[in-house]
Amino acid sequence: MDEDFFQQIDKIHNITTEKGEKPLIIVDASNIAMRHGKNSIFSVKGIQIAVEYWQKNGHQVFCFLPDYLFSYDQVNLKKKLHSMKVKTYKASQMPDNMSLMNSMATKGYIIKTPPQDYDDSYSIQYAKRANAFIVTNDKFRDYVAKQSDKPREQKWIKDHSISFAFNGDEFLPNPDSKLFHKFALEDYKHFPLDEI
Repeated sequence: MDEDFFQQIDKIHNITTEKGEKPLIIVDASNIAMRHGKNSIFSVKGIQIAVEYWQKNGHQVFCFLPDYLFSYDQVNLKKKLHSMKVKTYKASQMPDNMSLMNSMATKGYIIKTPPQDYDDSYSIQYAKRANAFIVTNDKFRDYVAKQSDKPREQKWIKDHSISFAFNGDEFLPNPDSKLFHKFALEDYKHFPLDEI
């Protein structure tokens, strides 16, 4: 992964890692979207809910998504072919609200990755670099399988992952996450969604 790419993100987001500050949160956007959409819809609203939850509770937050998800033409064609039963596409390839997703990218909450790349690698590498937490229900087994020191990678991922659930539109982070050993979960509030 190109270090310049990560340095650009640092500058754009003014990423700091000073002691006492709440750590950076990286949202596994695809994982969040599919969970909020009950594994049948890529719910962009789910991404918005998670991003705003962390941001409004004092964290810097962003996520990575593949560039191909932002092409109105490609996504609309996939939706049309899928609905006509001409070709089958995974729901994870068809975001339900392109304008909201593009707006979130414009505001810097979503960072686009090259279409051929594995976006989870960007999330993990950036999280390691910034000592951040990743909000995900993914165990990143495919990433760990490619690593030379698998036990160390698994431990790092376990220690820096925050699993989650949704109760309708209410985002529920795992209260047993290591993040909440330092910052009290009771201090985290839910806020109404912003108009993006």
